Amino acid sequence: MDGSLGAIPMAIDRIRDEHLLDNFNFSFKIYNDECKESLAAGFTGIMFQEDQVDVVLGPACDSVASIVASFGAFVNKPVMTWGLVSSSNLLDDDKYPTTSVITGTSKALGKALMKVLKQFDWRQFAFLYAVNDGYKRCGYVREDIEEVVGNETDIFISYQRAISETDLETIKSALSPVKLRARIIVTCYESDIDKRTHLIALKELGMNTAEFVTIFLSLRGLGFGTMLTVDYADIREFLTNFLA
Repeated sequence: MDGSLGAIPMAIDRIRDEHLLDNFNFSFKIYNDECKESLAAGFTGIMFQEDQVDVVLGPACDSVASIVASFGAFVNKPVMTWGLVSSSNLLDDDKYPTTSVITGTSKALGKALMKVLKQFDWRQFAFLYAVNDGYKRCGYVREDIEEVVGNETDIFISYQRAISETDLETIKSALSPVKLRARIIVTCYESDIDKRTHLIALKELGMNTAEFVTIFLSLRGLGFGTMLTVDYADIREFLTNFLA
């Protein structure tokens, strides 16, 4: 959220500069649900009941989006999700008639994956997905990928595994069985650091050859900002020197 708030005054300035809504005044109420169901439900109730808002911009993660969308349907107020929300469940117009998903969905990502596989005549793949983040994003990606694959007659998942920890040894353990079952490896990781660890694991297992292909599935939802990659080794070195 902190990376997106800066877009609000810019949007208002542009609306005024272009005279798009000259007879309207805008006010904003900001709540951070921290991707927690209880907070999302409570804050949404406050917004509709006490604040009397006309539209909700958010939430920013799949795990609470259905709660806010259900509230919006009940009071007939628009909900526009953003950020990390990518689950295709929210595209159900009968269940969530007032909700708009303004980013790409993981189901669309799955369809794009199918096109890539067909282009190269790849019929099976292994699917590894991380479940170590609080947003549960890769879990929703898995659901949509499985649905898309289920509609195909000649493409299937030959090996699938959830990765609860993304350290090097755990990823190597997940990759080892892939050698015997697939040559195309499709993954979902939350961070670039995890992707880098995956590549290191491939090298140590001797799988960084032309025989294997890794596809990193990703929908970036960074808000009004940029991805920050942290080198923890550099931080530890700095703290060691600083405290010495």
